[in-house]
Amino acid sequence: MAARLGVCTVKILHVLKHCNLSNGHVHVVVDLACAQSSKGHDVVVASGGGPYISLLEGHKIKHVMIPQSVRGAPRAVFDFHSLLKTENPTVVHAHMMGSAAIAYIPTRLRKIPLVTTMHNSFDNHSFLMRLGDVVVAVSEAERKLLLARGYSADKLRMVYNGPVDSVRKYLNPTNSVVIPAKSIISVCGLHRRKRVNLIIEAFARLANNYDDWYLVIVGEGPDKQELIALSKSLGLETRVIFQGHHPNPQQLLQQAAIFVNFPDAEPFGLAVAEARASGCAIVVADIGGMPEVVDYGRAGTVLSEVDPESIARSLDGLMAHPNRLTELRRSAQTDLDRFTAVRMATNYDAVYTEALSRVARR
Repeated sequence: MAARLGVCTVKILHVLKHCNLSNGHVHVVVDLACAQSSKGHDVVVASGGGPYISLLEGHKIKHVMIPQSVRGAPRAVFDFHSLLKTENPTVVHAHMMGSAAIAYIPTRLRKIPLVTTMHNSFDNHSFLMRLGDVVVAVSEAERKLLLARGYSADKLRMVYNGPVDSVRKYLNPTNSVVIPAKSIISVCGLHRRKRVNLIIEAFARLANNYDDWYLVIVGEGPDKQELIALSKSLGLETRVIFQGHHPNPQQLLQQAAIFVNFPDAEPFGLAVAEARASGCAIVVADIGGMPEVVDYGRAGTVLSEVDPESIARSLDGLMAHPNRLTELRRSAQTDLDRFTAVRMATNYDAVYTEALSRVARR
């Protein structure tokens, strides 16, 4: 029997563009959908497909193919409307702009609540997330940002992402990748917004004094070759390890000592929470939701100035003082309950209840 919110039997239909690996919003959907299924909810995911389908289906989650593209939008709207008639969900939860757009008219016609989660407020088309009956920000910083952009406080809510204790931690059980214990690690897409070049330039200032430390960069992206060239130009070709994509980066985070992340925009920071749970000392930028993820400095270092010199100075303070490094690694692993997948699913129960109430009143 499906779980209940109030008096309403809940069948949740998540819609997103694809189920590919190494995409933050996809990870959130996988974490949330599997946690909801484990609570007894009836969960369906509609997307253009991808490797995570088998994981979802292994957790009793039905997947339905609905490809999304600008040219194919009319067809996607039609297919989504047909899906609503077939599945008759209690609530639809859209996770990206295109998904919100194709879900809007069909949910209005069938009087089904539409919840949208703002994962990428830095994208030009993020205004489409306003289409939700309830709009979810993934951090308090994001909620304030959306209020400043004119989003209605009445329908804006905040729910932290829940990557801690996610089912994804069981992926790739026979990991054979070993990295040095004295590693500074970053897990992110390799594109300009993530500013990985600052990490490499900061490490170049430290490499000669710490010849047994390495920088490990996990991820893929259009700037990879440029970043490799930068490492070579700084004489770091043997000290910077470009690990590429890894299906379960937590297996690498658990081996590293320090995690760093300095993007120019970050609504939450999934990898930051995962690095905390893995026992890394954390150094991040004072950007978006990341200070919240490290408890505003209690569980990590937050840099207000992000440049190679400032980053190097902060890292040096940890690399040169093992006791301080150990202290930060321990503090990172405490008080993580609000970032668990189960807590995220429980908080979304309240969001869905509110969305149902709004549609009933309308």
